[in-house]
Amino acid sequence: MEQKRTPFFEFEEKALAHFTDFAGWKLPLHFGSAINEAQKVRYDIGFFDISHMGRLKVEGQDAYKLFRKIFTRDLKQDLKGFYGFLVSEEGKVIDDVVIFRKSETEYIAIVNSSRKEKDIDLMKQEITNNGFDVDLKDISSDTFFIAVQGAKSREKTLKLISLMSQKKIFPDVSDKLASVKRFSFIEQDGFFISRTGYTGEDGFEIYASKDLAPAFWDTITTFGIIPCGLAARDILRLEAGLILYGLDLTEEDTVFFSHLEKFVEPNFERYNLMKEIAQKKTTYLRGVVWDNFPIPSTKDETEPPGYITSSVFSPILRRPISFARFKQEVKEGDKVKVITRNKVNYGYVSSLPFVKK
Repeated sequence: MEQKRTPFFEFEEKALAHFTDFAGWKLPLHFGSAINEAQKVRYDIGFFDISHMGRLKVEGQDAYKLFRKIFTRDLKQDLKGFYGFLVSEEGKVIDDVVIFRKSETEYIAIVNSSRKEKDIDLMKQEITNNGFDVDLKDISSDTFFIAVQGAKSREKTLKLISLMSQKKIFPDVSDKLASVKRFSFIEQDGFFISRTGYTGEDGFEIYASKDLAPAFWDTITTFGIIPCGLAARDILRLEAGLILYGLDLTEEDTVFFSHLEKFVEPNFERYNLMKEIAQKKTTYLRGVVWDNFPIPSTKDETEPPGYITSSVFSPILRRPISFARFKQEVKEGDKVKVITRNKVNYGYVSSLPFVKK
Protein backbone atom coordinates (compact mmCIF):
# COMPACT_ATOMS: atom_id res chain seq x y z
CA MET A 1 0.00 0.00 0.00
CA GLU A 2 1.34 3.44 -0.94
CA GLN A 3 2.27 5.65 2.00
CA LYS A 4 0.10 8.70 2.58
CA ARG A 5 1.73 12.12 2.48
CA THR A 6 0.86 15.38 4.20
CA PRO A 7 0.38 18.75 2.42
CA PHE A 8 3.94 19.63 3.51
CA PHE A 9 5.69 16.57 2.05
CA GLU A 10 7.36 18.25 -0.93
CA PHE A 11 8.66 21.07 1.28
CA GLU A 12 10.00 18.58 3.84
CA GLU A 13 11.71 16.70 1.03
CA LYS A 14 13.40 19.89 -0.16
CA ALA A 15 14.46 20.56 3.46
CA LEU A 16 16.35 17.21 3.34
CA ALA A 17 14.14 15.42 5.81
CA HIS A 18 14.94 11.80 6.67
CA PHE A 19 11.60 10.04 6.33
CA THR A 20 10.03 7.08 8.11
CA ASP A 21 6.78 5.15 7.94
CA PHE A 22 4.34 5.97 10.71
CA ALA A 23 0.83 4.49 10.72
CA GLY A 24 0.86 4.32 6.92
CA TRP A 25 2.21 7.86 6.47
CA LYS A 26 5.58 8.96 5.09
CA LEU A 27 6.66 11.46 7.75
CA PRO A 28 9.90 13.26 8.67
CA LEU A 29 11.91 11.36 11.26
CA HIS A 30 14.40 14.22 11.57
CA PHE A 31 16.03 17.00 9.57
CA GLY A 32 19.61 16.14 10.49
CA SER A 33 19.63 15.67 14.27
CA ALA A 34 16.73 14.67 16.51
CA ILE A 35 18.72 15.70 19.59
CA ASN A 36 19.35 19.20 18.22
CA GLU A 37 15.69 19.56 17.25
CA ALA A 38 14.51 18.47 20.71
CA GLN A 39 16.91 20.91 22.37
CA LYS A 40 15.77 23.72 20.09
CA VAL A 41 12.18 23.19 21.25
CA ARG A 42 13.20 22.94 24.91
CA TYR A 43 15.04 26.27 24.90
CA ASP A 44 13.61 28.17 21.94
CA ILE A 45 11.02 27.08 19.34
CA GLY A 46 10.38 24.59 16.55
CA PHE A 47 7.42 23.27 14.60
CA PHE A 48 6.09 19.81 13.74
CA ASP A 49 3.98 18.67 10.82
CA ILE A 50 1.20 16.70 12.54
CA SER A 51 -1.15 16.64 9.56
CA HIS A 52 -1.33 12.84 9.80
CA MET A 53 -3.45 13.17 12.95
CA GLY A 54 -7.22 13.03 12.64
CA ARG A 55 -9.47 16.10 12.87
CA LEU A 56 -13.16 15.30 13.37
CA LYS A 57 -16.08 17.71 13.65
CA VAL A 58 -18.88 16.37 15.84
CA GLU A 59 -22.06 18.43 15.78
CA GLY A 60 -25.71 18.03 16.64
CA GLN A 61 -28.29 18.23 19.40
CA ASP A 62 -27.01 15.04 21.04
CA ALA A 63 -23.27 15.63 20.64
CA TYR A 64 -22.80 16.19 24.38
CA LYS A 65 -24.73 12.98 25.15
CA LEU A 66 -22.50 11.06 22.74
CA PHE A 67 -19.33 12.12 24.55
CA ARG A 68 -20.85 11.40 27.96
CA LYS A 69 -21.22 7.82 26.68
CA ILE A 70 -17.73 7.33 25.26
CA PHE A 71 -15.34 10.00 26.65
CA THR A 72 -13.81 9.82 30.13
CA ARG A 73 -14.09 13.56 30.84
CA ASP A 74 -17.18 15.75 31.25
CA LEU A 75 -17.08 18.40 28.52
CA LYS A 76 -18.77 21.10 30.58
CA GLN A 77 -16.99 24.28 29.48
CA ASP A 78 -17.15 26.12 26.14
CA LEU A 79 -13.93 27.05 24.31
CA LYS A 80 -11.90 24.52 26.29
CA GLY A 81 -10.00 21.37 25.36
CA PHE A 82 -10.03 18.16 27.38
CA TYR A 83 -7.52 15.30 27.25
CA GLY A 84 -8.96 11.86 27.92
CA PHE A 85 -9.90 8.49 26.46
CA LEU A 86 -12.52 7.10 24.10
CA VAL A 87 -13.97 3.92 25.62
CA SER A 88 -16.03 1.18 23.98
CA GLU A 89 -19.15 -0.39 25.49
CA GLU A 90 -16.90 -3.33 26.45
CA GLY A 91 -14.83 -0.95 28.59
CA LYS A 92 -11.75 -0.96 26.34
CA VAL A 93 -9.72 2.19 25.74
CA ILE A 94 -9.92 2.78 21.98
CA ASP A 95 -7.76 5.93 21.82
CA ASP A 96 -6.35 8.84 23.79
CA VAL A 97 -7.66 12.08 22.33
CA VAL A 98 -8.24 15.78 22.91
CA ILE A 99 -11.81 17.04 22.55
CA PHE A 100 -12.46 20.76 22.11
CA ARG A 101 -15.91 22.06 23.01
CA LYS A 102 -17.18 25.03 21.00
CA SER A 103 -20.68 24.73 22.45
CA GLU A 104 -22.95 22.01 23.79
CA THR A 105 -23.71 20.98 20.20
CA GLU A 106 -20.31 21.56 18.50
CA TYR A 107 -17.00 19.77 19.14
CA ILE A 108 -13.65 19.12 17.47
CA ALA A 109 -11.89 15.84 18.21
CA ILE A 110 -8.14 15.45 17.63
CA VAL A 111 -7.39 11.73 17.35
CA ASN A 112 -4.41 9.49 16.61
CA SER A 113 -3.94 8.65 12.94
CA SER A 114 -3.57 4.93 13.64
CA ARG A 115 -6.88 4.90 15.51
CA LYS A 116 -8.99 7.31 13.49
CA GLU A 117 -11.09 4.67 11.75
CA LYS A 118 -11.68 2.85 15.04
CA ASP A 119 -12.71 6.14 16.67
CA ILE A 120 -15.14 6.92 13.85
CA ASP A 121 -16.60 3.41 14.00
CA LEU A 122 -17.09 3.76 17.77
CA MET A 123 -18.89 7.08 17.37
CA LYS A 124 -21.09 5.83 14.52
CA GLN A 125 -22.02 2.73 16.49
CA GLU A 126 -23.04 4.78 19.53
CA ILE A 127 -24.97 7.26 17.36
CA THR A 128 -26.91 4.40 15.76
CA ASN A 129 -27.48 2.37 18.94
CA ASN A 130 -28.77 5.38 20.89
CA GLY A 131 -30.59 7.19 18.07
CA PHE A 132 -28.48 10.30 18.66
CA ASP A 133 -28.89 13.39 16.48
CA VAL A 134 -25.19 13.83 15.68
CA ASP A 135 -23.35 14.64 12.45
CA LEU A 136 -19.76 13.37 12.20
CA LYS A 137 -17.39 14.89 9.63
CA ASP A 138 -13.76 13.96 9.01
CA ILE A 139 -11.94 17.14 7.92
CA SER A 140 -8.42 15.65 8.09
CA SER A 141 -7.83 15.49 4.33
CA ASP A 142 -9.09 19.06 3.80
CA THR A 143 -6.71 20.69 6.28
CA PHE A 144 -3.09 20.87 7.35
CA PHE A 145 -2.15 20.56 11.01
CA ILE A 146 0.96 22.11 12.59
CA ALA A 147 2.31 22.20 16.17
CA VAL A 148 4.46 25.23 17.03
CA GLN A 149 6.18 24.33 20.28
CA GLY A 150 8.88 25.60 22.60
CA ALA A 151 9.97 27.74 25.52
CA LYS A 152 9.63 30.88 23.39
CA SER A 153 6.60 29.74 21.41
CA ARG A 154 4.11 32.25 22.79
CA GLU A 155 5.98 35.43 21.87
CA LYS A 156 7.20 34.10 18.53
CA THR A 157 3.88 32.57 17.49
CA LEU A 158 2.10 35.86 18.16
CA LYS A 159 4.60 37.61 15.86
CA LEU A 160 4.25 34.86 13.27
CA ILE A 161 0.45 35.07 13.17
CA SER A 162 0.64 38.87 12.94
CA LEU A 163 3.01 38.52 9.97
CA MET A 164 0.72 35.99 8.31
CA SER A 165 -2.26 38.30 8.72
CA GLN A 166 -0.26 41.09 7.03
CA LYS A 167 0.36 38.70 4.14
CA LYS A 168 -3.37 37.87 4.03
CA ILE A 169 -2.66 34.22 4.84
CA PHE A 170 -4.39 34.22 8.23
CA PRO A 171 -7.09 36.42 9.73
CA ASP A 172 -5.78 38.93 12.24
CA VAL A 173 -6.29 36.99 15.47
CA SER A 174 -3.04 37.91 17.26
CA ASP A 175 -4.89 40.00 19.89
CA LYS A 176 -7.28 37.12 20.65
CA LEU A 177 -4.43 34.64 20.66
CA ALA A 178 -2.51 36.68 23.24
CA SER A 179 -5.21 35.93 25.82
CA VAL A 180 -5.64 32.22 25.02
CA LYS A 181 -4.73 30.05 28.02
CA ARG A 182 -3.56 26.44 28.12
CA PHE A 183 -6.10 24.02 26.67
CA SER A 184 -8.19 26.86 25.27
CA PHE A 185 -8.63 27.75 21.60
CA ILE A 186 -9.92 30.23 19.04
CA GLU A 187 -11.58 29.51 15.70
CA GLN A 188 -12.25 32.04 12.97
CA ASP A 189 -12.90 31.83 9.22
CA GLY A 190 -11.83 28.17 9.02
CA PHE A 191 -8.69 28.66 11.14
CA PHE A 192 -8.30 26.79 14.40
CA ILE A 193 -5.57 27.57 16.96
CA SER A 194 -5.35 25.85 20.35
CA ARG A 195 -2.78 26.34 23.09
CA THR A 196 -1.89 22.67 23.31
CA GLY A 197 0.93 20.32 22.37
CA TYR A 198 2.72 17.03 22.86
CA THR A 199 6.15 18.19 24.01
CA GLY A 200 5.87 19.33 27.61
CA GLU A 201 6.58 22.88 26.45
CA ASP A 202 4.20 25.74 25.79
CA GLY A 203 2.88 25.94 22.27
CA PHE A 204 0.05 26.08 19.77
CA GLU A 205 -1.56 23.63 17.39
CA ILE A 206 -3.00 25.11 14.20
CA TYR A 207 -5.15 23.76 11.41
CA ALA A 208 -6.37 25.53 8.28
CA SER A 209 -7.20 24.73 4.66
CA LYS A 210 -4.54 22.55 3.02
CA ASP A 211 -4.46 25.07 0.14
CA LEU A 212 -2.62 27.43 2.48
CA ALA A 213 0.14 24.92 3.28
CA PRO A 214 2.71 26.34 0.80
CA ALA A 215 2.28 29.92 2.06
CA PHE A 216 2.37 28.74 5.69
CA TRP A 217 5.58 26.73 5.19
CA ASP A 218 7.32 29.56 3.37
CA THR A 219 6.37 32.11 6.03
CA ILE A 220 7.18 30.04 9.13
CA THR A 221 10.57 28.87 7.82
CA THR A 222 11.52 32.33 6.54
CA PHE A 223 10.56 33.65 9.97
CA GLY A 224 13.25 31.38 11.40
CA ILE A 225 11.26 28.60 13.08
CA ILE A 226 12.84 25.24 12.23
CA PRO A 227 10.96 22.07 11.24
CA CYS A 228 11.34 19.10 13.59
CA GLY A 229 10.66 15.41 13.08
CA LEU A 230 8.99 12.49 14.83
CA ALA A 231 12.17 11.46 16.66
CA ALA A 232 12.44 14.82 18.43
CA ARG A 233 8.73 14.69 19.22
CA ASP A 234 9.20 11.24 20.76
CA ILE A 235 12.06 12.49 22.95
CA LEU A 236 10.09 15.51 24.10
CA ARG A 237 6.83 13.69 24.82
CA LEU A 238 8.55 10.92 26.80
CA GLU A 239 10.60 13.40 28.84
CA ALA A 240 7.28 15.10 29.61
CA GLY A 241 5.68 11.81 30.70
CA LEU A 242 3.23 11.71 27.79
CA ILE A 243 2.15 8.34 26.40
CA LEU A 244 2.00 7.05 22.83
CA TYR A 245 -1.10 5.00 22.05
CA GLY A 246 -0.18 1.66 20.54
CA LEU A 247 2.94 1.33 22.72
CA ASP A 248 2.32 2.66 26.23
CA LEU A 249 -1.42 2.06 26.02
CA THR A 250 -3.45 -0.42 23.95
CA GLU A 251 -6.97 -1.85 24.04
CA GLU A 252 -5.66 -4.62 26.28
CA ASP A 253 -4.16 -2.23 28.87
CA THR A 254 -5.63 -0.28 31.76
CA VAL A 255 -5.27 3.44 32.43
CA PHE A 256 -5.71 2.75 36.14
CA PHE A 257 -2.71 2.20 38.41
CA SER A 258 -0.77 4.86 36.50
CA HIS A 259 -0.50 8.62 36.11
CA LEU A 260 -3.32 8.34 33.53
CA GLU A 261 -5.98 7.52 36.11
CA LYS A 262 -6.68 11.21 36.78
CA PHE A 263 -8.12 11.55 33.26
CA VAL A 264 -10.99 9.15 34.00
CA GLU A 265 -13.69 10.92 35.98
CA PRO A 266 -15.68 8.79 38.47
CA ASN A 267 -18.99 10.04 37.02
CA PHE A 268 -18.10 8.68 33.56
CA GLU A 269 -20.80 6.20 32.56
CA ARG A 270 -18.32 3.36 31.90
CA TYR A 271 -16.03 4.07 34.87
CA ASN A 272 -17.08 1.06 36.96
CA LEU A 273 -16.78 -1.27 33.98
CA MET A 274 -13.26 0.01 33.26
CA LYS A 275 -12.32 -0.42 36.92
CA GLU A 276 -13.60 -3.99 37.05
CA ILE A 277 -11.60 -4.93 33.95
CA ALA A 278 -8.48 -3.23 35.34
CA GLN A 279 -8.64 -5.13 38.61
CA LYS A 280 -8.82 -8.47 36.77
CA LYS A 281 -5.74 -7.70 34.68
CA THR A 282 -3.71 -5.17 36.64
CA THR A 283 -0.51 -3.66 35.27
CA TYR A 284 1.36 -0.64 36.60
CA LEU A 285 2.63 1.89 34.04
CA ARG A 286 5.75 3.57 35.42
CA GLY A 287 8.70 5.63 34.26
CA VAL A 288 12.24 4.26 34.50
CA VAL A 289 15.58 6.11 34.27
CA TRP A 290 18.48 3.87 33.22
CA ASP A 291 22.07 4.04 34.42
CA ASN A 292 23.72 3.23 31.10
CA PHE A 293 23.28 2.16 27.48
CA PRO A 294 21.94 0.42 25.50
CA ILE A 295 18.52 2.01 25.29
CA PRO A 296 15.92 -0.69 26.07
CA SER A 297 13.66 -1.86 23.25
CA THR A 298 9.89 -2.22 23.28
CA LYS A 299 8.81 -5.56 24.79
CA ASP A 300 12.15 -6.16 26.55
CA GLU A 301 11.35 -7.97 29.79
CA THR A 302 12.18 -6.39 33.13
CA GLU A 303 12.85 -7.43 36.68
CA PRO A 304 10.56 -6.87 38.67
CA PRO A 305 8.41 -8.74 36.13
CA GLY A 306 7.15 -6.51 33.36
CA TYR A 307 8.11 -5.17 29.94
CA ILE A 308 9.27 -1.98 28.25
CA THR A 309 6.64 -0.07 26.27
CA SER A 310 8.75 2.82 24.86
CA SER A 311 12.21 4.33 25.32
CA VAL A 312 14.40 7.24 24.20
CA PHE A 313 17.69 8.86 25.12
CA SER A 314 16.94 11.99 27.14
CA PRO A 315 19.35 14.83 26.24
CA ILE A 316 18.26 16.69 29.39
CA LEU A 317 18.95 13.82 31.79
CA ARG A 318 21.74 12.43 29.58
CA ARG A 319 20.41 8.93 30.19
CA PRO A 320 17.98 6.53 28.53
CA ILE A 321 14.43 6.70 29.87
CA SER A 322 11.47 4.35 29.39
CA PHE A 323 7.87 3.65 30.14
CA ALA A 324 7.37 0.12 31.44
CA ARG A 325 4.35 -1.92 32.49
CA PHE A 326 5.00 -3.94 35.63
CA LYS A 327 2.97 -6.90 36.80
CA GLN A 328 3.33 -5.88 40.44
CA GLU A 329 3.27 -2.61 42.33
CA VAL A 330 6.54 -0.71 42.24
CA LYS A 331 7.32 2.62 43.82
CA GLU A 332 9.60 5.56 43.09
CA GLY A 333 13.24 4.67 43.65
CA ASP A 334 12.81 0.90 43.24
CA LYS A 335 15.61 -0.78 41.27
CA VAL A 336 14.83 -2.19 37.80
CA LYS A 337 16.81 -4.58 35.60
CA VAL A 338 16.48 -5.18 31.86
CA ILE A 339 18.41 -7.26 29.34
CA THR A 340 18.69 -5.48 26.00
CA ARG A 341 20.55 -7.05 23.06
CA ASN A 342 22.26 -9.46 25.45
CA LYS A 343 23.46 -6.63 27.69
CA VAL A 344 22.26 -5.99 31.24
CA ASN A 345 21.17 -2.49 32.22
CA TYR A 346 19.98 -1.22 35.58
CA GLY A 347 17.80 1.73 36.49
CA TYR A 348 15.21 3.00 38.94
CA VAL A 349 11.52 3.86 38.97
CA SER A 350 11.14 7.62 38.43
CA SER A 351 8.46 10.15 39.20
CA LEU A 352 6.73 11.69 36.20
CA PRO A 353 7.29 13.79 34.22
CA PHE A 354 10.95 12.80 33.86
CA VAL A 355 11.89 16.43 33.13
CA LYS A 356 10.37 18.86 35.61
CA LYS A 357 9.50 22.39 34.48
